[in-house]
Amino acid sequence: MTLTKSLLKQPLFKNQVCLKFSDTRVEIRYQNQGCSITVEPEKQEQTYKLFQLLQFGGMSPEELSQECPGIREQIPDLLIELDRRGMLIDREESVTSGGVTGHQFYRELCRFLNRLKMRFPESPYSVKMVDKTITREQLIGYSLESYHVTHLCPSLLAPSLANYESPKIRQLLREFFGSELHHDRLIEKSLKSVGISGQQLQRMLPLPMTFAVCSSLAV
Repeated sequence: MTLTKSLLKQPLFKNQVCLKFSDTRVEIRYQNQGCSITVEPEKQEQTYKLFQLLQFGGMSPEELSQECPGIREQIPDLLIELDRRGMLIDREESVTSGGVTGHQFYRELCRFLNRLKMRFPESPYSVKMVDKTITREQLIGYSLESYHVTHLCPSLLAPSLANYESPKIRQLLREFFGSELHHDRLIEKSLKSVGISGQQLQRMLPLPMTFAVCSSLAV
């Protein structure tokens, strides 16, 4: 099938379209309808890339096929089906000139941020907080690791302050240093309320990933 069969010049997902990526499929929901597309392992990367490009628009079907050559033959049928379901608009037609109200700008910004978040996997920790399935132990564990980062921050930033690239960068580092100062005391008080004393904190070591974050502050 040729790419010219798609009537949209620059296909773009409507703002209400939601995507959910998994290892073997892409789930697409729009208003009260939805569909699921099974993705072959060898085509997974380019299929996901295609859907991400459709979230931002600005590319013709021909350009999409150039970006995703491994699924070139499937792109026309997919665009036609998504358009048939009312999930796509033409970005060329959606661009308007002139200003917008503050409320409209805020709505468009929220839609953009929602589309942007869909490009990255959800944090399991954040998901658990939202659906209220997070445990007491997980909350305490997160606070413990945050304590290590904020407690070690002043000493870890010292090498960066000594080896800055420009006055502007040094100022940014100094402001960051000031913003983090004494945060560990606040977290220490919170941890004390759940039975973890200051002496216990001094004997604890951060997890490997936390240590990696701490080490990056010195670079």
